[in-house]
Amino acid sequence: HLCPVDPERTFGHGDSDGGSRRQALKQVAGQQQGNEHLRRGLIHSHSVYHVHRLVQKSITLIAAVFLLFATYTSIRIAYAEFLFRQNTLDSVQQATRLDPADARYSAWLAALLENNGQDPGPALDTAIRLNPIDSRLWSRRARNVAAAGKTIEAERLLLTTASIARRLDPGGT
Repeated sequence: HLCPVDPERTFGHGDSDGGSRRQALKQVAGQQQGNEHLRRGLIHSHSVYHVHRLVQKSITLIAAVFLLFATYTSIRIAYAEFLFRQNTLDSVQQATRLDPADARYSAWLAALLENNGQDPGPALDTAIRLNPIDSRLWSRRARNVAAAGKTIEAERLLLTTASIARRLDPGGT
């Protein structure tokens, strides 16, 4: 027989225990929905975990690269110092290539070049650029320029030498 079905009262046609089944279905549906939320939460926490691990690994990699670079730089500078102390023209030239920011290397290279009868000008210019307040470098450059017959430039360099020396040791000049 066909009769209208009240969804609130019965589960299906001719079902006498519709209320408890309906409640059971709601409970199962609620559990499934809860499981879905739980599963989504686990997936979310799982992906957060992977992002966190990726960030940790990236930071570790960056730190390792920085440490390797620092180690390389330290070894390079130590080797440049070793070569500088060999005190030969070739070794000091190598030292200036390994550590071009050390004015001592360029200044000493200029002295070695001058002793070998070569032009110390470029090495002195580099040393002066790296350490512009060393009046001895300016004085050596002035002597070098004067020997080349450039008296006006030599005079300018000597005035710079005197100015630096006066600033650094006002009672000495």
